[in-house]
Amino acid sequence: GYRISGVFRAALPAMAALPPQKAFAKRCRKIRKALGDRDVDINATGSPNNNKLISLLSCESKARKKCDEEKRRYGQCHSAVMGVGMFKGHTNCGIELDKWLRCAI
Repeated sequence: GYRISGVFRAALPAMAALPPQKAFAKRCRKIRKALGDRDVDINATGSPNNNKLISLLSCESKARKKCDEEKRRYGQCHSAVMGVGMFKGHTNCGIELDKWLRCAI
């Protein structure tokens, strides 16, 4: 799993500290390396590090053949937030990204 810190709404995580590179599928490790050792703000939809995390989760989900529903749901949220600025009353995709992160890792 991954460690979380920070608080967002009803105790949802704001920052995710990812496991080391070797915890990921071999083909996904280069993406993981690009994120470095810093925590990723999962509520910063569209930020550079958030986008790297999406690439990592896409790679990991494809490599392990799981989390299709979580990936689809995040995609819907991302499109809505980037388009109209809101998805189901939220201004970011932290909830959807947290679910996808928990599934993939």
